[in-house]
Amino acid sequence: MALPEGDGESTELSLPKQFAKIQDILNGEIRVNSMVNVIGIIRDYRPPMRSRGSGKFTPADRRATSNLTTNTRCQDFKSTMSFFDKSTEPEGGSPLTINIFRPNDDAPEISAGDVVVIYQAKVQYWGGPSLISNWATAIYIYSAARIPKPPETAALAVSQPLGGKSAGKKPTDKEHEYVSWLYHNVDSCFIPEPAQFKMQVERSMTAKDKFKLLKDVRDFDFCNAIVQVVLKPYVAGDLATMWVTDYTTNEGFKNFSYQHKVQDGPSDGDPFGYIKSAQKDWPGPFGQRAIQLTAWGMHAAAIEANATQGSWLMLRNVQIKFGRDASYLEGFIREDRGARDPILQVEALKIGDDIDGRFKDALKRKLAYEKLKKKQLQDQGLGASSHLSNTQKNKTASLPEIETRKMKRQRLNAKRQQQEQEAASKASIEKQPQESVAQKQVGAGPRLNQSIKCESIDRPATRLATILDPVSRVVDIDKNGESTAVALPFVNSKHRIIVRVVDFAPRKLQDFSRWRQKTEYDILSEHSGTDTDSEDDTGRDTLESYRGEKIWEWRFALQLEEFSLDEESEEPRKVWVLVDNIEGQQLTNLNACDLRAEEDQMGQLREQLFRLWGNLEEIKTAEAQSSVARKDRINAHKPPESSPPRADLSEAATTIAKTKLSNTPFTCCIRQYGARVPEDDQSKADAGPDRRWQRLFGLFGTRIASGVPE
Repeated sequence: MALPEGDGESTELSLPKQFAKIQDILNGEIRVNSMVNVIGIIRDYRPPMRSRGSGKFTPADRRATSNLTTNTRCQDFKSTMSFFDKSTEPEGGSPLTINIFRPNDDAPEISAGDVVVIYQAKVQYWGGPSLISNWATAIYIYSAARIPKPPETAALAVSQPLGGKSAGKKPTDKEHEYVSWLYHNVDSCFIPEPAQFKMQVERSMTAKDKFKLLKDVRDFDFCNAIVQVVLKPYVAGDLATMWVTDYTTNEGFKNFSYQHKVQDGPSDGDPFGYIKSAQKDWPGPFGQRAIQLTAWGMHAAAIEANATQGSWLMLRNVQIKFGRDASYLEGFIREDRGARDPILQVEALKIGDDIDGRFKDALKRKLAYEKLKKKQLQDQGLGASSHLSNTQKNKTASLPEIETRKMKRQRLNAKRQQQEQEAASKASIEKQPQESVAQKQVGAGPRLNQSIKCESIDRPATRLATILDPVSRVVDIDKNGESTAVALPFVNSKHRIIVRVVDFAPRKLQDFSRWRQKTEYDILSEHSGTDTDSEDDTGRDTLESYRGEKIWEWRFALQLEEFSLDEESEEPRKVWVLVDNIEGQQLTNLNACDLRAEEDQMGQLREQLFRLWGNLEEIKTAEAQSSVARKDRINAHKPPESSPPRADLSEAATTIAKTKLSNTPFTCCIRQYGARVPEDDQSKADAGPDRRWQRLFGLFGTRIASGVPE
């Protein structure tokens, strides 16, 4: 490779428009999450290696790998590249790094001094400013050996886009010209020798992944770890100490109980107890899940600046060994004073859409731990919702194992019989014409509201009586074949029904959306943010729940009445169905928000729901006004209104209240499921201590189609 001469004889060229200076990015002058274009000289490169990401292809990746199906899942390949430009020369050629993610390991041959042109990379802060690729990023490499001297352009030295991307932005003639000028006008002392560069690349390919879970660390280990800070770090001079956890258990860690106190400061710093540190309540995690970590120098400064209680950190090259008292394992991060460019080994992690898969795993472990802790506190009588006496606990704990086996057998039998019934129903449907089946299930077909669409329209509709009537399963109770019928509290099932809306809750449309506090678990796809189990709502009205960012979600209920063409038939069956956030978005085609503050959204919601339930809101509003007027009259000791001359504004409300509900039936999908609710009567507690199963119904797969006439 011919190194650039850097004689500066050619006319200086300015950076092409729409390109950012690397020093501006390093100085933080370009905000995080901005998309930038950059040009630089490559100083370091790490070839593609399998990442620990989600492995999900983006739409662009799928187009680039047309031989794969849309459902294909695999791990991404990650490579990194460090480069500098003229703006960083006064700072010693400080490099900027880009993290490149691609679904394959294709990459061009890269040498020291090659020029890179990058379009549409995102600025991030991951232990310092850096770039990260996305599906729109295009990367072009110019081979240093083929870049001519100015005024000739470097058009013939450019390679195909990194990662095989064929579409997107391509370098212009002015950019080819600038590449040639830049390469021959940088200080060559910032570019490593070819042999040194090659050795660095080969070393990065064979480097051992030092990442470990804390449960796997042992004495004398050096490891990387993703952890959460348990207590606010204690900082004294160039030393910082803190307790961290990744929610795994290690027998070498200190065992913290629920009433444990912890000293505010490093244990090693006061071996003889001359300094009396303040004692704090240990906030958890309990058990052997936390390790004390001490850092010095620049790492301690990073902890002081970026870490507090609850922060997530990526720690690198942590030394694990027993502390001074040789009782428990501790972690240590020291400065490498002999290094020319010491590397910061403490990075603050932010929760976003592109977080490390290992970070997600840590969040999942924390969520599982929080659920376990709540259960343990209740079992020990420390939880707010624990009402069991010791006698009741002992009675529950001493239930014979045969009861557990019987319950398991009942569940299996119920599941088997349900599957048999579904199979028989499916077979009968296949034998009969679709029309006759539908008529058998719901009678003659009514005129339906065409504004309401639902999935599984090809499946026959089911009567509400079939859904609401109790379900029993016959189970064997002994070896002699004796059996008994067991009533099931609920059945997990889905149905399509023909109904109309006759009531709703809450009474005010403004309350159809409610807020909750945003949590770190929202990034987890399997975490809905809310739980049907009522015990998870404890603490919502505390002061802590009002802090931080709010997330608005749909949460309302509809009372559905079965539609029948036979007016002389018995009273139609009704059912309340819950509408959660996801189904509320699908139903209304609107995102939840503060409906009291967003009047436009409130108007759109009212218009959408009018398509669903007709004049129901008007009737309910009139009924509420009439009820208020009646209460006011009674409180004022006034006689009932008896003649038209004395009628007032409430007359209009009364007239509307007597108006017949006018809305068109529609087809929708509902699901039956069970939720655990509090139960004081232990004889009815069939879902664990102080809990019983309650059957619930939820709307799903139903949408109000705007602009479709009824």
